[in-house]
Formats: sequence, structure tokens, C-alpha cells
Amino acid sequence: MSSFLNDIDLSNSDLCEVEYFEIVLADLHPTYGRLAIADLAIPIFRRRRIMAARFHNPVARPWWKLGCYLKQSIPAPVTIDSSGSIEVTRWRIPLYQRTTNREQLIFFPDSSPRVWRLTASIPRWHLEAHITVWRYIRELPPSFWQTINVVENKVDQILERLSNRNT
Repeated sequence: MSSFLNDIDLSNSDLCEVEYFEIVLADLHPTYGRLAIADLAIPIFRRRRIMAARFHNPVARPWWKLGCYLKQSIPAPVTIDSSGSIEVTRWRIPLYQRTTNREQLIFFPDSSPRVWRLTASIPRWHLEAHITVWRYIRELPPSFWQTINVVENKVDQILERLSNRNT
């Protein structure tokens, strides 16, 4: 990954814009207490090829490191997968703690499919979740996009082979 991406200031509105923010609390069950937070569908309307995510829990224990997993999936024909979607990639989002201000993840969603979904899977020990997703709005050098295009072409080839095998 290019070194400048590690140093992006997400609060700088010249570089990034918040695409999604939500605070989620675990449901309270009368018998079992707090239940685990269910997987959360994250609507992304203005897709970009570079995004960032942060997971924060204000009451997290100091030894907790994992925030959540973000999964990117695309719709799939039922003949390929009965659930109706194929997971393209998964990112591990670290838990943001105020003492280490750099706990966010820059990720590169595969933008070749026209329609894709982003889902957050939150570990059961988190009873509160603050999830923020940013999109990078600056332009990048052409050499960077050439590398991304090579990866996207490989993903397209794999998906094409899967669909050909099942027809």
C-alpha cells in the first residue's frame, strides 16, 4: 500500500468525506440480558475506490483489539450460491481507542461490479458500536490506478470462471 494512505487525516474535508455513520446498541432481552449485535448492512451510495472505516466502542476493555469485520459482497445467481451473494473480500477493522489515534483502516473496495454490498460483522462482546465509513475524494496518480486495475481484472476473471462453470 502506498505510504501516503497510511497518513490520511480523515478529519480533513479536503481529503475525505463521511459516507456513513451509525451508533448501534445491542438489544436487551428480558431473560438473557444483552444479545449480540446482528450483522449490519452499510448503505454506500457514492462508491469510491478508496475508503476508510473506523469502529469505536466507548466502553471497550483495554485488551480488546478487534472492532469488527467489514465484508464486501456482490449479488450472485442462486445457481452459484443459495444465499444470493458472494463475499468478495473481508477487512479486519481494529478497535479505535483514543490513546492510539491511528486506529482506522484504509480499504479498497472492488468497484468493478456495479452493485456491491458492505456488511459489518460485530463480535459478540461488543454491546455498543460506533461505525464510520469515509470515502477518499482526492484524485490519485495514474500509476496507482494501474495497480488497482490489475487486481480488478483478476477478480473479474475469477467471477467469469465461476459463472461459466455453473452454466
